[in-house]
Amino acid sequence: MFLLPNNMDAIRGYMGRFLRRRILEKEFGGDERSSPQIFRVVEFLPRVLSSVNAFIEKANSRDVTIGPRLFLQCPLNVMQSREWFIKLWNQMIIPYMIKVAKEGCYHYLIFITSFFDTIKLKFKFNIKFLQLNLGIKIFELEI
Repeated sequence: MFLLPNNMDAIRGYMGRFLRRRILEKEFGGDERSSPQIFRVVEFLPRVLSSVNAFIEKANSRDVTIGPRLFLQCPLNVMQSREWFIKLWNQMIIPYMIKVAKEGCYHYLIFITSFFDTIKLKFKFNIKFLQLNLGIKIFELEI
């Protein structure tokens, strides 16, 4: 088994292909004809996923991005898909984005803090002395 990053072209296009195939299977299965608006939903979902993953990559890392699996169960009815998306967005995606952003900020602050601690240990200077006597502004981060 091998892992593929969520931002590869093959992975990004998978969701749209999968949902369009489900629509065709539904129509050929003898069910009613799908609304043309459902194709707008199928075009909308990959853009949402791409935007969410762009935020996650900026806030944390590419390793914690969301794959298309969450969106594959989208109902093929416009009204049901709207309700499904609102529930998915509010209960799963937003809490995950908040969690990832907090973790990213925490790791970034730890990195910055450890960087300044290393400088303090290696050069053994007094920050207050530098600020008062030399006019150098150094901000200490507290977590």
